[in-house]
Amino acid sequence: MPFFSFENFRKDDAQRYPSLAALVESAMESNAPRDFWSFLPQLSEFFHSDFTSRFLLNELNEIGADINYDSLVYDVGIEIIRFPEFTIWIGSSRNRSFGEAGRSELASFANDIIYYNLGPSAVQVTQYRCPPSQVNSIFDRSLRPEFVRQFRQKPGDVIKLHAGKDILDIVGGTEDTYQMYVVSTRAQSLVWHYDAETLEPLYCSAGSTRASSIQQSLDILVELNFRAGLDAIASTFEARDHFVRWSAVKAALAIDDRTGREILRRALQDPHPHVRKAAARTVKILDTLPR
Repeated sequence: MPFFSFENFRKDDAQRYPSLAALVESAMESNAPRDFWSFLPQLSEFFHSDFTSRFLLNELNEIGADINYDSLVYDVGIEIIRFPEFTIWIGSSRNRSFGEAGRSELASFANDIIYYNLGPSAVQVTQYRCPPSQVNSIFDRSLRPEFVRQFRQKPGDVIKLHAGKDILDIVGGTEDTYQMYVVSTRAQSLVWHYDAETLEPLYCSAGSTRASSIQQSLDILVELNFRAGLDAIASTFEARDHFVRWSAVKAALAIDDRTGREILRRALQDPHPHVRKAAARTVKILDTLPR
């Protein structure tokens, strides 16, 4: 839950935070841009305002006494406000994540995002670009990210990152440096994860909460060998995202060979070429195995 409500932005909040009020007002205008990147001029003014210092000074005592504070704060920081096109956060600089077996990972972004370094220190950043032909494929492990640049993000510097294209590796100064994040509402379907040292492609995950929840549910059904869930798995093959449909094929094959092969035959006619190709390859493998 965000700290401020966009739909019901209060007059007393507007008086205390005129820079945030100006951003809210511009987003509410009938001719306001509806594209995330079109808000850059307004966001630039907001970044360079005194909002952060005002917010921390004014709200510190209230935050400490608020019994609902846990609903306002997440591991990544404080959610300030949620607009129809984007959300604004304040939190520490995000570094590498760790995947299976403690492997250090980098990942593409599910959303367009802007980093604004609040300080007090600079961070060392390496930026990569996802291979264009790999963006929508869940099977291609042959391509690695391309190096773009290495630089220092000083306090007051902005980094603009595009969903499904950019990868960021922050390698220093993350413990005591804070960022303001502006995250677009629209999410890419896929997020690619790479080994942070070798840039080897590791796996894909769902970029949207909905698709991620479906995939996680399929994984649980497989782990529990829940045969009663086969009908639900089969219905998932009608999902909008091609990688979710392929996850349904794999889940069905893992639980029940007959049902799995039926869905696999349907996958041979899938509208997405990557699913059709994977299905054909899987059929050839299965045909070599004894029934």
